Amino acid sequence: MRCLPCEDRNAKTMFRARRAKVIPNDKIVTGPVYLEIAGIPTPLALPFGFFPNSKKRMNGILMPQYGNSPNQGLFFRDLGYYYGINEHHDMIWRGDLYLNGSWGLNTTTNYKYRYRNQGQVFLGTKLFYTGDPDIPALSGKSRSYEIRWTHQQDPQLRPGSNFAANINYVYNQDINRLNTQNNTQFLQNNFLSNVAYTKNFKTNAALSVNAQVNQNTQSKTVNINLPSATFNINRFYPFQCSKNLPEALKQIGISYMLNTRNSLSGNESTIFKGHIADSLNYGAYQHIPITTNFNIGKHITWTPALDFNAWTYGQRIERYVLESLPARISTKHIKGLSSAFDAAFTSVFNTKMYTDYIFFKGPFKHIRHVMMPSLIYNYKPDFTESLGYWKTISYNNIPYSYSVFEQGILGGPGRGTQNTMLLDIQNTIEGKRIITNDTGFSEKKIPLIQNLRLSASYNFAADSFKASNWLVSARTLWFKNLNVVGALELDPYAYTNEGLRTKVFSWQTQQQPKLKTLNLAFNTNLNAALFNSKSKSTFHQWNINIGLNINGNNTLNTFQVRHYATVSADIQPSKNWKFNILTGYDFYLNQCSYTTVRVYRDLNCWEASLFWVPFGINQSYNFAINLKSSMFSELKINRQRSWYDAF
Repeated sequence: MRCLPCEDRNAKTMFRARRAKVIPNDKIVTGPVYLEIAGIPTPLALPFGFFPNSKKRMNGILMPQYGNSPNQGLFFRDLGYYYGINEHHDMIWRGDLYLNGSWGLNTTTNYKYRYRNQGQVFLGTKLFYTGDPDIPALSGKSRSYEIRWTHQQDPQLRPGSNFAANINYVYNQDINRLNTQNNTQFLQNNFLSNVAYTKNFKTNAALSVNAQVNQNTQSKTVNINLPSATFNINRFYPFQCSKNLPEALKQIGISYMLNTRNSLSGNESTIFKGHIADSLNYGAYQHIPITTNFNIGKHITWTPALDFNAWTYGQRIERYVLESLPARISTKHIKGLSSAFDAAFTSVFNTKMYTDYIFFKGPFKHIRHVMMPSLIYNYKPDFTESLGYWKTISYNNIPYSYSVFEQGILGGPGRGTQNTMLLDIQNTIEGKRIITNDTGFSEKKIPLIQNLRLSASYNFAADSFKASNWLVSARTLWFKNLNVVGALELDPYAYTNEGLRTKVFSWQTQQQPKLKTLNLAFNTNLNAALFNSKSKSTFHQWNINIGLNINGNNTLNTFQVRHYATVSADIQPSKNWKFNILTGYDFYLNQCSYTTVRVYRDLNCWEASLFWVPFGINQSYNFAINLKSSMFSELKINRQRSWYDAF
C-alpha cells in the first residue's frame, strides 16, 4: 500500500506498507510502515501505522517541536492535546519544557454558535530561567502571564445592537519575546483590551459602552477605563417643517453628545493596592453644537456655529504654598460634585476659485489651478477667573496659575479669551497632455500637485505674539510611482543674534522667517507589472517598497536633520521560491534598523522555510523542513537559535 502525503500522484515521498486494513469512515491500520523518498527506503519506520479516515471530530496528541538550545538545553515546545468538547466548543492544551527547568503552559478554547456568536479564549503562563545557575549574579528567573479573549456577535442576532470583546493582557512581555518569530509581537509594547456594547435607537440616537485596558509593557503602566459610555443624538433640524421661516433658519441643525468615563491608572504591580476608590478619576462631558449654513451670492458659503460645553467631576483640586524652607506648592483634593461650562462662536466662509491656463505649444495643452480658501473666525469668552475655574497664587513672588480641573479625565475650560482669525488655503493643480496613439490623439489628465496647503492664524486677544506660525504642506506624485509628501513650519517673528524671539516680524528687520520644523517623505513601489505590464504570469513576480524620511527640528537655535530609509521586498523568482526582506537604515545613528529575512521553498509534498534576523538585539534564525499535509505536519526537521543562545 502507498500512502501519499500530498495530492500529487507522482509524488516522490510516500509511506509504504505491505499489509493494510481500511475501515470506511473510521481508520486505516497497517503493518510495518516506512518512509520512502525518491524510491529509496529510509530508516524512518514504524512497526505499524494508524491513519484517521473519518470526517468526524477526533481527539488526540499534538506532537511538539524539539531541539537543543545552548542556553536552555534540550527542549520540547508546543507539546499538546486537542479535545473536541462538542459541536460548538473545542480546546487545545500546549506546553513547553526545557532541560534547565524553564517551562510554559497555555490553553486555547474556541467556540462558535451559528447566527449567534463566535470567539476564542487563550490563557498562558511561562517560567523562564536565564544565565548560569551556578553563578547567582548572572542568573535569574522571570514569570509571565497572558490572557486573550476575542468575541464577535453575528449581525443577524440583534440588528441595531452589537457586543464585541478583544482582551489582550500580558504581564512581563520580555519573556514572550524570547520565543517569538513574529515581527509584530517582538516590537509590540502597547496592548489594548476593549469590551464594547453599542445600541442604535430608532429615535436617531446611539449608545456605546466600553471597558478598556491600555497596557505599556515598556513603562510598566496600566490605564483602565471601566466603564466609559458615550450617548449621541445625531443632528436634527427642529425648524425644517416650518413654512414661514427663512431658509437659513430651516437649516439650523442641533446635535448632542454625552461622554462619561471612569479611569484608574498606575503601575501594573501596585495599581490594585490601597484604597482603589480614592484613586478613581471619573467625570462627564457634554457637547451641544448648533450650526447652519447658507450661500452669500453665488460663490460663497457661510457656516456659523455655536458650541456649548459642560464638564462635571467628582472632585477638584486646590493648590497653596507651604511656608517651609524651601517653599513648595501643595495640592489638596476636594471631594464633591464640581461643574464647569464654556461656549464658543465660529464663523466659516468657504469658496472655490478656478484658474485655467491654455497653451498652444509645449507638452501641456491645459493646466487648471483650483484654489479653495477658507476664512475661519472663532470667538470664545473667558469665564475661568470670574467663575473660579482657574486660580492664581503667589509662589516666590511669582504669579502661578492653575486649573481646578487640570487633573480631570475629560479636560476642562481653557484659560484666556480666544478671538482668532484663521486663513486656510488648499490648492490642486492638474494638467492635460495630448497623447498620440493608434487611433489618433487623446487627452490625459496628469495631477501636478495633488494638494498644497497654507494656513496661518492671528489671535486678536493675545497679549503678545498674536500671529501663529505658518504651516505649509504639500503632496504630489512624481514619475507615476513616487509619492512625495512634505510639510514645514515657519516662525514669522524675528530673532536676535543670541537666538531670542522678539515681538517684531521678521520682514521688518530684513530677516527671513525662521524654519522650525521640516518633514519630507518619499515612497515608491516597484513591481514586475510596472516594468512588464503585458506579462500575465503569476510567477517571476516581485514587489519592492522603498521609503526615505527626512525630519528636521530647530532646537536651541540649532537645526538638526535626521533621515532614515526603509525597504521591504517580496520576491517570487519561480513557482517554488519566495523571499521576503524587511530592513532600514538610520543615517543619524549610522546603523541598520530591525531587519528580517524570510525564505520559503515549495518541495512538492514538503516545504522548507527560513526566518533570519541577521543582527540586532533579536539576532536569531529558525530553519524548518516539514510535510505540508496537516496529517503529517509533525514530521519535520527544525533548527532554531535565538539571541539568548549566544547566537
